[in-house]
Parts: sequence; C-alpha cells; structure tokens
Amino acid sequence: MSSESQTGPLPYFDYQLRTLDESYIQYFQERIRIEEIYVDSLKRLQQKHRALDSYRDDRSDRVTSLRKAWRELADNNDRELQTRDAFLENMKVEVLAPLLSLKETQERTRKRIKEDLKLSTETHLEYAENMLPRLKRIYLKKCQDVEDYKTEKAISSNGFTDDMVLAKIPSGPQIGSPMPIRPLNRHSSVHQPNRARSPSTSTAFSDLAHQGKRQLNNVRNFLNNDGTKGAVLGKSESAARGVRAKREADEAEKDYRKAVHWLETLRLRRIKTLESGYHAS
Repeated sequence: MSSESQTGPLPYFDYQLRTLDESYIQYFQERIRIEEIYVDSLKRLQQKHRALDSYRDDRSDRVTSLRKAWRELADNNDRELQTRDAFLENMKVEVLAPLLSLKETQERTRKRIKEDLKLSTETHLEYAENMLPRLKRIYLKKCQDVEDYKTEKAISSNGFTDDMVLAKIPSGPQIGSPMPIRPLNRHSSVHQPNRARSPSTSTAFSDLAHQGKRQLNNVRNFLNNDGTKGAVLGKSESAARGVRAKREADEAEKDYRKAVHWLETLRLRRIKTLESGYHAS
C-alpha cells in the first residue's frame, strides 16, 4: 500500500489540493479580506464626511461650485461603495464558495479512494498469501491420497494372488494313518490255531478314514468361505475408500479453481479501483 500511495492516484490528488488551496483559495481569501478592509474604511470615511457636510449645509444656504463638485464626488463614493459591496459579495458567493466546495469534494474523494485502495489491496494480498495457498495444499493432499490409493490397489492386485492367499491358509488338523497290526507271536501260534481277521476291524478303520476326510473337507470349506467373505469385504472397503478419495479430490479441485478465479476477480477489482482513482483525479 505504501508504494501505491507514492505512485498511485493519491499523489495527483495531493498536488491538485495543494494547487487549489495555495494558488486559488488563499489568493481570493486574501483579496476578499483586503476588499472588506477597503470597503469598511471607505464606508466609515464616507459616513464621517456626510455628517460634516450635513452640518455645514444646515449653517449656510450658499452653495458654491466647490460644494457642488464635492457633493458629486461624495455621490460617486456612494456608488463605488455599492459597486464594491456587490463585487465583494460576488467573490464570496461565486468564486470562493465553489472553490471551497471543490476542495471539500476532492478531499472526500481522496479519502474514499484511499480507503478503497487499502481495502482492495489488503483483500487481494490476504487471499493471495493465505487463502489460495491453503486451498492449494488441500487440493495437492487430496490428489496425493488418490495416487496412494491407486498405488496400493496396483500392488494388491499384482503382488498377492488367490493361490498365494490359499497357500497361507492351514489345511486343518492332520489325521495319521492307522497303526499297523503287529503279527502274532510265533510261540503262541504253536499252541493256538490260526484265526482269520475280523471283518469288523477293517470296517472300523475305513469309517475312521472317511470321518477324518469329511472333517478335513469341512475345515477347508469353512476357511475358504471365510477368506472369500473377507476378501469381498476388503475389496468393498477399498473401493469405497477410493470413491471417497476421488470425490474429495474433485471437490478440492473445484474449490481451488474457484479460489484462482476469485483471486483474478480481486486483482481486476483492484485495477478498476486504481483506474477510477486516476479518472477522479
């Protein structure tokens, strides 16, 4: 604002106000003062001699040529007083009053332009130095959030597959094979007759194997279903986060664009204020 007060329209106002005051107003004020002194002195002189003339005329009936010339001079002085009174009033009303009104108008205009320039400059600087950088930082941060989401999504889709996930899932408890049956003691075979294996023993081992297989399949199905639900839920949350980040980035971009446009509007408004100040000066 200090540079504009030195180079803007305000110096022109100051120069014109000084010229108006020092060259015109002061001259006519002094001229009126001198004229008032002259008219007042002439009036007192005229009144004094009018009183003397009246006293002398009453004491003598003789009117000489000198008295006639003196009376004519006195009448001329009366007419001059009337003329100078009219001239004095004309200077006050038609010259000095408009000059004083012009000075007052110029001072009000200068004050208004100074306030408008100060307001427009401070508003423009405040928006350019504080508001716009803040909105720009928000916009860049939201854009970075979108880029981070895209990077995480690319890493998630390329670095981890379903096979790798399933490979990390435990397959469930291991069920060992049936214990081998030890052969009968040879010594006992001498004394006891050979007996065939019981069919119930092989059936029991078969049922145990089928039951273990069913339990293993149930565990695998449970883990697969839980993993699928977790993957679907994770993808849904990730997609929602991506949509939210994109929406916030778009809103931040709109706010930043509006801020840039408004900053340009403030700059043009400041220029128009300067131009109006020059035109008013």
